[in-house]
Amino acid sequence: MSEEKDIFSEASFTAIEPTAIAPTLNEQGQTKDATPKAPVTAMWIVMVLAWIFLLVPFPLTGILIGWPLDLAAIVLAIICLTRDRVTQGVIGLIGTLVVSTFLFFVGSILMVAMLATMGDQKSLLNKQQYQHQQQQQHQQLRSESAHEILISREIDTRAVDTKA
Repeated sequence: MSEEKDIFSEASFTAIEPTAIAPTLNEQGQTKDATPKAPVTAMWIVMVLAWIFLLVPFPLTGILIGWPLDLAAIVLAIICLTRDRVTQGVIGLIGTLVVSTFLFFVGSILMVAMLATMGDQKSLLNKQQYQHQQQQQHQQLRSESAHEILISREIDTRAVDTKA
């Protein structure tokens, strides 16, 4: 056994000394990060804009404006994940996938309610216009019948005058 070398007894390992990593400098001599910053603020701005357009109760604003903005927010959330902002990236992904879908359905319900209310107002307006037209026709018939009565009385008085 003495012939076998004990690998742990000899100093076969070389010690690795920690070296200081030199920071990178920009043109002005200031230190800059090796990895670029995560676009957390941009992600939140785009996400909030998407949420606003998803809630707007006008046809196609959620689909044509809200969802593309939401897709951009998803891309920014993934960029945040890759740049060591995992918490912000996960929150951004959850916000874009879950909250945006919920707000899209809320906006759709608001649009349907708005259109239904507009339909009720239109039918009410049509009903009021119809009633107004009926009243005008009734008044016109009254005035015509009153005018005919006056004419017939005038004719009767002339006929009496001619007989006498």
